[in-house]
Amino acid sequence: MPLIITETCNTWLVSPEDFTLLETCNHHEADTRVVRHVSLSDKPVVIVAADTDIFVLLIYAFHKSRPSEKWFMKIEKKRYLDTGDICKTYGEICDVLTGYHSVTVCDTTSYPYEVGKVKPLKKMTTQGKCNLLAPLEKQRLSKQDAEKILSFMQTIMYPGKQDEDFVETRICMYEQQKNKSSLTLLPDKHSAVEHVKRSNLQAYIWKQCVIKDINYPNPEECGWQVEENSLVLV
Repeated sequence: MPLIITETCNTWLVSPEDFTLLETCNHHEADTRVVRHVSLSDKPVVIVAADTDIFVLLIYAFHKSRPSEKWFMKIEKKRYLDTGDICKTYGEICDVLTGYHSVTVCDTTSYPYEVGKVKPLKKMTTQGKCNLLAPLEKQRLSKQDAEKILSFMQTIMYPGKQDEDFVETRICMYEQQKNKSSLTLLPDKHSAVEHVKRSNLQAYIWKQCVIKDINYPNPEECGWQVEENSLVLV
């Protein structure tokens, strides 16, 4: 079986005889570049990685492209995950999985304290609220789109009610605390809006994982700003 590796901006096919440079692309992240080359294969593929981003991208890409061959992810010495079986199990959730991963925390988005990944997923599934994340992955979010994702944060990630505003949810959460702390509260709405922008930027980039050249929006319009030649959170 051939071995494919990524190195800086290049992707190589390694065999006992030679190194072959494969398709070059503009992907900034190895994660999306791996999935791009997986999508080009007409044979079964095994991805060796222990990275949640790659796992999420593989599920999303498999669900969208419906390849005829198997995609496996090797996460331990003798443990393999069958991407196709996971897609069959979770169905429509796979459509919003990149958005879900980005809004609940990934490498480029903030960690909502004590929220985690499992509880919101179960709550979203039980209440049939996948549609709230459908706007994520667009190049530009409308105000109405952003409100849906804010509602997801308020009512699925946090215990807010549909008829409450952010301030009311924050007050209610604070009053119910035994040990008062702002860490576990729903963020203020301004901070939540910037979080939504960053989440959407990452989900939009991930959505393009199976194409050769990704369209990268200006991060300064998506919850980031430049300070001393570095990007920092708004």
